[in-house]
Amino acid sequence: MEDDPLGSLRMVTAYPGATDPALDTSTTDLRTYLATRDPSLVKGKGDRSLVWFTLRPLTVYDLAAISSQPSHAAMSMHAFQVAVAAVEGLDGDETWQPAAPGTAWRPAHESEDALGKMRAVMSRHDLQWLFGRVGWARILEVGAVALERANAGNGVGGAVSYTVPPLPSPVAATRSARPPAGQTPATSGTTTSAP
Repeated sequence: MEDDPLGSLRMVTAYPGATDPALDTSTTDLRTYLATRDPSLVKGKGDRSLVWFTLRPLTVYDLAAISSQPSHAAMSMHAFQVAVAAVEGLDGDETWQPAAPGTAWRPAHESEDALGKMRAVMSRHDLQWLFGRVGWARILEVGAVALERANAGNGVGGAVSYTVPPLPSPVAATRSARPPAGQTPATSGTTTSAP
């Protein structure tokens, strides 16, 4: 299956460090799944529910706003907020209860996009709630996939080709930028002497 970057995508997380705990990694061809995001390749463990994210395509205007973020992690988080249209497989809690088994969680904050269309997007509260449910690494993976797809399709509604800067894997994006033990950070090249 070839992904249509201008259509929606239903996916589970599978990057190292972000793998859905219900994904059966012994029977799922992860290399092929990560390359294609073909849902038919996904095999779940029988005793747990997979968490499926449905992504809508980003617009070129979304890409412009996302690219202004200060880091790759912030770009992925912003893309996650805008691109996620539904999340299936979540258990209910005091904040949200599924109306029926299998009901997907959907963002409810209505916002007008740059093309004048109303769409439901994630509020900060929604993002914080999902962070508590699925974790940071999974949010980064889903956001990175949304950006990759937008880059491949050049965004919905735009005729201008726009290239998002390459993103490291979500695992690398979460690593600290501290120097290795025993090394000191570089300085600006100026020195001062004590009086």
